[in-house]
Amino acid sequence: YLSANSDYSNIPSGLEQVVAEGFMIMVGTSYFKFVHDKVREAAYSLIPNSEKKKYHYHVGISLYLATKGSIVDDIVFSIAGQINHGMGFPTVRDPELWLDLAKLNEKAAAKAVDSSDYGAARSYVNAALPLLPKKHWKNHYDLSLRLYFLLAKSSHWCGDLEKASGVLQTILRESQHTYDKLNAYHLFVLVLYDGGETAEAYRTLFEVLLQLGESIPKKLSPTETNKMYKTTANMLTGLTEESLLEMKMMDRTSQFRLKFYNSIAVVANMPRSDMVPFFACRMVQLTLDSQTICKYSLIGLVQYAAIGCGHNNLEVIQEACRIGKLAVAALKKFDSYTDIIPRLFFIYYALVASYLEPVHACAANLLKGFECGIACGDTSSAFFNAVHHIRISVIAGTPLPILLKKTEYLLEVIKNHGNTIGKAHLLLHRDTILTLMGKGYDYHSAVQDDPMEAYDPKKPSAPLYQYHKSIRAFWLGHCERGHYFFEKLTVPGLVDDVVNWRMREHRKFFSLYHGINTFGIIKPSSDQRLKDTPINILEGLKISAAVSRWNFHNKACLLAAEIYSYKGNHQEAKVNFAAAITSARSSNFIHEQGLACERAGFHYKKIGQLAEAYGFFNQAKQCYAKWGSQLKVDSVTRQLESIQIKA
Repeated sequence: YLSANSDYSNIPSGLEQVVAEGFMIMVGTSYFKFVHDKVREAAYSLIPNSEKKKYHYHVGISLYLATKGSIVDDIVFSIAGQINHGMGFPTVRDPELWLDLAKLNEKAAAKAVDSSDYGAARSYVNAALPLLPKKHWKNHYDLSLRLYFLLAKSSHWCGDLEKASGVLQTILRESQHTYDKLNAYHLFVLVLYDGGETAEAYRTLFEVLLQLGESIPKKLSPTETNKMYKTTANMLTGLTEESLLEMKMMDRTSQFRLKFYNSIAVVANMPRSDMVPFFACRMVQLTLDSQTICKYSLIGLVQYAAIGCGHNNLEVIQEACRIGKLAVAALKKFDSYTDIIPRLFFIYYALVASYLEPVHACAANLLKGFECGIACGDTSSAFFNAVHHIRISVIAGTPLPILLKKTEYLLEVIKNHGNTIGKAHLLLHRDTILTLMGKGYDYHSAVQDDPMEAYDPKKPSAPLYQYHKSIRAFWLGHCERGHYFFEKLTVPGLVDDVVNWRMREHRKFFSLYHGINTFGIIKPSSDQRLKDTPINILEGLKISAAVSRWNFHNKACLLAAEIYSYKGNHQEAKVNFAAAITSARSSNFIHEQGLACERAGFHYKKIGQLAEAYGFFNQAKQCYAKWGSQLKVDSVTRQLESIQIKA
């Protein structure tokens, strides 16, 4: 391109000369490069410092003029980079040229976004904005809107939430069209949420939905919530993938309604989790009532499925799984759906698929969701995927040293994106992992950025805190402490209740620990409710195992073995301990294989069969070593040392 300009017409012969003298080499048929960075630096130093801005500007402008009107995607970065490097050289402002250069930088920024390079996109937009004329919002509205939105999105991705918020407020102030405001509001809510302002994010979403014509109650009773869920379930009866794919595309305003409902359902998980079933059902109803569909309809179906999977009725769970699976399969209807994959993945693989696939596969897909979210700029959903990836990986028994390394990596990434919510979750997971490894109890209490420093049991974050405290207490063997936190997380066992869906979703995996922990505090004088706790938990585990044998059968067998052992039915206890060990090994739950062996060891020690007890404790020690839990290795070692077997 440059050789077409008379000022640079000698470039071809000059390149031949420097190649002949050994300073550059030719790569392929038209590409040249210096033989070493030091040679390039030496060549560049030949240009006087006072002339460098002029040099870059002239090269960039020459390239721009030579390619103007042509498709220059392959060199747009080079052109914009040279001109931006030389800005400050021209002393006279040419409004028409400056506007063209602003558009050039916009093109470079958009191309950078397509390549997931939001840092570069931000620099191109920052170079473009000073080139706009004074009344650009009035005279060049579309260009101004695109540039400001690119700046807001790239600043959000880079973790500069304050800058993103300020830019979005400018867009909201200057916007001339409703849809432009809606796009700005949606990103503004994500910025608020990532910064930990969940209540403000919820309020903003609530108000926007009201402006879109939706009628949202401030509060629903459990009876009203359950009634709405049943009504929606009846509407979904007979829904198939084919009927979904035959629906016409939804109008633009309705799509925005679903988009904002989708976000408020996510944001509400902390400040207003009781309203999530309403939002999920409303998304489904908007789709089915109109018999039209959009990509956000699929997220609505998956969110609805997540509510159902938090139920404790087998038929409700099975139907919820069917709906969730159907929604994921219907993704193929949409040619461009990459932007919803991060959000759909964290809802489906964190809250639904554990009934359909091995949790190891769920964890792997959540990691993919994180990577996709980072690539497409949806950092909010990316870090939801990251948090649930770690949570599910702990559940799956992934080796703890590997998990610690992953968590530290994700914390470092999240630090660069300013996501307060994700950081708080990951810090708690890191503390739990360190505790399980035996590297210090309550490690996070000594960390300056402890997310629960001002813990209040009435705050929305309390269940999250209690969840981690209960898991740590169980593995540490602190039965009374564990019971306190497990009871905090206990919800009513009503068959038709969906209000407490979120708590039950968490409990289905750690209810085994609650059940086993109970035997550590039961006394002859204990009330019947406490004595019935393991039996009630076992009923729930049997329901889960009926849906997913892979993920829950070992848990049901182990708790059954504990119940039989407590009742003195040693034969049934023996059978169920063996089944729990075999099932955990088959499902690759190394930690729960170790737990089953350890509990079997305690059982055989209790009935005086010390040789068998020693063998099971030894197996448990090997499993815990593979898991990476020195805490449990030391604990089981003490049991082995306490057993004296007569020769």
